[in-house]
Amino acid sequence: MDIDNPTWMDASELSDEAKREFKEWIKQQPTKLSMDRAADWFLINGYRGFTGGHEQLVNEALEEVAQEYEARRKMCQSLEVPGFGLPLTHMPPEDERFPVLLGVESWDWKAATLLVREVCMMKVMEELTNKPEWWLKIHDPEITKKWRKEVLEVDWAAYRPYGDFTPRMAKACIKELQLKAELYQKTGLIPIFDYSSCVIKSDNLVPKELRDTLRSAVRVLEDVPDSEKDWHPGTTHKVLDLVHPSLWPLIYGRSRVIRDKRIGVSDAISHCGTGEVIPKPLLIEVPGPGDRWDNESTVPSVSTKFQWLPCDVVLDGQSAKIDSYINNLHPVNHANLYPVIEKFIEKALPAWDVIYRWPKEFETQRLTETNVNPECEAKDICQWECQPYNRPLEDGEEGNENDQYQPGYRESERFKRDWAWFSKTHPAHLPEPVPGAEHHLKLSASDVKTEGFFNGKSRIQVIVKLANVHLTPEDPEYKYEVSEELAKFYTTEPPEAQDQGSDASSFQPAPSEGSPSNSDVSSTGNCPLSLNLSDYHSIYVDNDTTEYEGGSWHSEGMLNERICATALFYYDSENITDCHLDFRTAANREDLSINLNYGQSQHYPIEQTFAIPNVNRDTLQYIGGVLTTNSPSTGEDDTRAVFFPNLLQHKVSPFRLADPTRPGHRKILALFLVDPAIPVISTANVPPQQRDWWGCDGPIRDTLTHRLPAELTQMVLDDIVEFPIGTEEAKNIRLELMDERSVKQDKTEESISWVGWNFCEH
Repeated sequence: MDIDNPTWMDASELSDEAKREFKEWIKQQPTKLSMDRAADWFLINGYRGFTGGHEQLVNEALEEVAQEYEARRKMCQSLEVPGFGLPLTHMPPEDERFPVLLGVESWDWKAATLLVREVCMMKVMEELTNKPEWWLKIHDPEITKKWRKEVLEVDWAAYRPYGDFTPRMAKACIKELQLKAELYQKTGLIPIFDYSSCVIKSDNLVPKELRDTLRSAVRVLEDVPDSEKDWHPGTTHKVLDLVHPSLWPLIYGRSRVIRDKRIGVSDAISHCGTGEVIPKPLLIEVPGPGDRWDNESTVPSVSTKFQWLPCDVVLDGQSAKIDSYINNLHPVNHANLYPVIEKFIEKALPAWDVIYRWPKEFETQRLTETNVNPECEAKDICQWECQPYNRPLEDGEEGNENDQYQPGYRESERFKRDWAWFSKTHPAHLPEPVPGAEHHLKLSASDVKTEGFFNGKSRIQVIVKLANVHLTPEDPEYKYEVSEELAKFYTTEPPEAQDQGSDASSFQPAPSEGSPSNSDVSSTGNCPLSLNLSDYHSIYVDNDTTEYEGGSWHSEGMLNERICATALFYYDSENITDCHLDFRTAANREDLSINLNYGQSQHYPIEQTFAIPNVNRDTLQYIGGVLTTNSPSTGEDDTRAVFFPNLLQHKVSPFRLADPTRPGHRKILALFLVDPAIPVISTANVPPQQRDWWGCDGPIRDTLTHRLPAELTQMVLDDIVEFPIGTEEAKNIRLELMDERSVKQDKTEESISWVGWNFCEH
């Protein structure tokens, strides 16, 4: 074909080779192409256009895809999971699975829209449940009187724009916590930020003996030569990975799968090198949620390259037994860790089960509103429409009628005066808790299961991760550069540390996401600190060894892993400041733009009522942050546990050394629950891929040993390149996995953020 002189051609006139190329091009497209898009191939390959016949070629290509898919399906009949026997995007009906938040609007779960007042109430209850023996003191009238007084004295507008607190709100919080105290004493669980979904925390789930056993058991992973320590990429020797799912993941087109039986823990090593290579998914096999083949929408959070590998766990009553090897935790050399992790899985089951059932059984809302039309008491001034900037300027006050259109108006002194005037002349009728409203709490101790979890499932899948964060005193001789943004961050004076241990407690919540006074350096302690297991490329830190800078908003994993809930066990910490884990999620389930009564162009009253920082932005709502350091009531000797659904995006906030002259650390066990309704490929079907494991035992070594001397056997094993995978290559694959997830998480975030409030003028 002469590309410089393109010609018109009927598709039927193409050579057989060109037809094959066209069909292969169709198969490798990442979206379901329209006919017009399919015709692009002709232009790319030097044809001026086509006169017909291309539809037949497209249909033939799709038929070949269908035949290939059917052949794969038959091959995988004994094992049907997403990516092997089922499409990567396979999703059971909504009522048969846990909801998702993926950046696909037709699939995505939405929460009820929180009011500012409910956000403030949830913050109070999170803070109060961090106090020593709160579950006893909540019944003491003198102490609760102090707490109510302090709550009412807080500058709530500094926490959330338009925030306030009333005596009835304070009373409702105390009443609700009195009910939760009984729940906590009977189950050890404290639901917080509980409305459409919930977060659960606890300080007493993990006995001291179990915590100490874990601390001792992980030493074999920690006490290795410096050259063998796996410092997570991008963290400049701050985050030490002990067990991490991004190493030796499932690799489509390379990993081996055994489809006709399960691999156990005890025989995992003997299966190294066995199985058949899992095929790469054709991109056209990864459809979006549309029902038309030419729908070009895709699911941004799907990988066609990698999947984290969970282990299988058998449930029997209250017990959990790991039934396949934990990826990157040797089932023989580190066998003593397996029963310890099993105990932590058992501790997570009741909370996970509550979270899994919450959207259908326990969803609640403390405050609702359907009308945000304030009464105008300045009609002679407002005339056409009621807006804060209608305020008459004072004598000598600088400003003009166009100030409201200038950047930074909402953060200006002018706006503060405008809003003060508007609030006075347009009193809002904000909802209050009604007497007995604390009974909105649907979860009782009897609802927390001790067996029969996840609708009686006998088998679940869990992804395991162990990591340490190490901070050290700064070396004054070490010079480094930081960005302008980081320089501002480091030179900002943190607020004074607050006493969290007193009965009264100086109750002053940190500014929240979306607050004009929001800062990265504020918290109940030295800073607004929060920690999750670091595994994200988005956490890039400079060389200030005394501080961990945190990360960005994200959900756990990709759609491939089907993660529905997380359990974090903070089992060892020393010399670090308070840490928080912040949460947000997509709101507007009610479709407020249609079902809310608001005035023409009256957007400020909407923001005053609902926790919406700006009606012109996305529908993501900041919910709050949970303290992840150990509660003042327990100190560093106990294990704080936090459980949350993957419906909530979370963010790691900064923390630093409490005493900058001494080293400090934070150690975390993270467990990710795969949706029990959608099992994925696990280590029960993927033999170990680690070359150093593979060389220790297995059928290949056995065969070679019978025929060759030990030295030659090892030489042969060392010379195998393609499979299994050596450590250096595994680390390079991890970087590729992280890069891919970075791009896809950005696309997912973009898709979620694209959904706006859409309050129109009417």
